Amino acid sequence: GDGTRGGGRRRERVAWAGLKPWRRAAEKMARAYNGDPSRILDCCRQAILFRSSADLLACLEAAVNDADVELVRVRNRLDPTHDAASTGGFRNVVVNLRFKSEEARRRGVEGHVCELQLTLVSFAEAMAAGAHRRDQVLR
Repeated sequence: GDGTRGGGRRRERVAWAGLKPWRRAAEKMARAYNGDPSRILDCCRQAILFRSSADLLACLEAAVNDADVELVRVRNRLDPTHDAASTGGFRNVVVNLRFKSEEARRRGVEGHVCELQLTLVSFAEAMAAGAHRRDQVLR
């Protein structure tokens, strides 16, 4: 399926992402992290697209209140004081987290940091349209 879930008026969409390509991770490690691989927190990442900021907030609150989740870092790029130029104009909430459940311990991944990108559909659509316009100009 397309990752769409829900019924009635409420619908969310999960944008299934693959692992960060190793070349991109190595580039980021060298460019931004002085060669320290422990600082790369987005090798495993997913995005959830929301139609409303209230739904995005409810998801964030669920993560905060989940006993099996440890929040490592939250970057609120929706904050009006966020310098959108630093993210190419893109705005979302980025949550880096670890799972602390018994299942995570059994699988040996309890120390692994994952990235969850919480994004409003309106921003994702605007960025996609902008990227398409930039591609047309470059051609």
